[in-house]
Amino acid sequence: MVLEAPAMPQTSDRSSILLWRSGAEVALSNLDTACYAVLRGLEFVRGRQLAPTEYEIVLRDPDSTIEALIAEFTNSQCARFADTIRRIKLVITKPPRRDRGYRF
Repeated sequence: MVLEAPAMPQTSDRSSILLWRSGAEVALSNLDTACYAVLRGLEFVRGRQLAPTEYEIVLRDPDSTIEALIAEFTNSQCARFADTIRRIKLVITKPPRRDRGYRF
């Protein structure tokens, strides 16, 4: 009898939103996309913060719909909304410095 090693999660490059897939579970690195996928019906399994700006959010995706949901989110108003919130937050927390020290 030959024993096979358990399958390791498939990894992808760090610039990808989809970090890995293992059976019916997928891991995403983008919080906005993960929230959108949960709103569209995928089940949240677990999440953790890897670094100050890096996350791993694991979702259950038995029908392999995550790639379609990532494309749908990227082309939706939801992505623009999330980006606008991020930009406004940046301006509020760290306004640009002007020549004479004025914020605006």
